[in-house]
Amino acid sequence: MLKDLRQKFEAWVTRGQRPSLDPIRLDRRRIYILPTLRGYAFALLLFLLFLWSVNYSNSMGFAFTFLLAAVALNSMWQAHDNLLGLVIRANGAEAVFAGQDARFQFHLENPRRSTRYGVALQWRDQSPQYIDIPAQASVAVVLTVPAERRGWLRPGRIRVLTRFPLGLFQSWSWVEFDAASLVYPRPRGRQPLPAALPSNPGGGSIELGSGSEGLRRFSTLCAG
Repeated sequence: MLKDLRQKFEAWVTRGQRPSLDPIRLDRRRIYILPTLRGYAFALLLFLLFLWSVNYSNSMGFAFTFLLAAVALNSMWQAHDNLLGLVIRANGAEAVFAGQDARFQFHLENPRRSTRYGVALQWRDQSPQYIDIPAQASVAVVLTVPAERRGWLRPGRIRVLTRFPLGLFQSWSWVEFDAASLVYPRPRGRQPLPAALPSNPGGGSIELGSGSEGLRRFSTLCAG
């Protein structure tokens, strides 16, 4: 139920976005932020501290509560700023057989003069791939996507997220590239194909090292 609601919400938020061939730069309109479970627990703690301070008229309690609230607000700003201006490029993936995993490679570029910590890429419900991006550098991230059927495989929406610095807020964005991997039909059996040998201009049968007896007879008849 929650999974279906989340997918509908993602589709509604990204309804105006189209798969891109060019690198995507995250601006303020593409970035969203909400508290994590730890953030909601922290907010409850602040509320209880505030009630305790009001009940006992404790000035130190008020100061401590407001100090923690300022730390939380600063954490929210840093979580949003950690993704702002990030550039994502897609390099596609090599061809695979059905039943294997396609490995899509993405490059995250940091044009800033400061390091971005705890940035992750995530495909659907898989575990996020967290990395640190040095200043004015690029880091490659590989996401595996199951290739269930033959044809062209496109990963669809990819989530870029961060919980830096304290894990109280999660800032994220969705990106989608026109990158694809060609999925071939799954081969049956493990028997190797017959080894093709050069044709014999002088006639005679052509022996195939891995061929069957029927192929040898057929080659003898053709030569005769």
